Amino acid sequence: MGKPKLHTQILLALVLGALTGTYFHIDPSKVIVSFRAEKETQEQVMENWRAVKLQFGDRSEVFQPLQLPMLLRLWQLLPPADRKAAVLSFTVD
Repeated sequence: MGKPKLHTQILLALVLGALTGTYFHIDPSKVIVSFRAEKETQEQVMENWRAVKLQFGDRSEVFQPLQLPMLLRLWQLLPPADRKAAVLSFTVD
């Protein structure tokens, strides 16, 4: 038995991708924020948020739930000194 045709492979990949996305759903309005307070790591779950404001240095950026990947990318690019002093403010429903 030979290899399936390209259009069959693409269709199969789309169906499997949709099923995988349904099973491993990520809710963009739920975020777990980890932070260090008094030498102890703590976690705070933020649900049903509408916006988050990231303040660092003399800048601030506002992100919506669907922009979460952009927020995470910006966080990764921040220098350690800015991360340490950064403030996240959530607007919650």
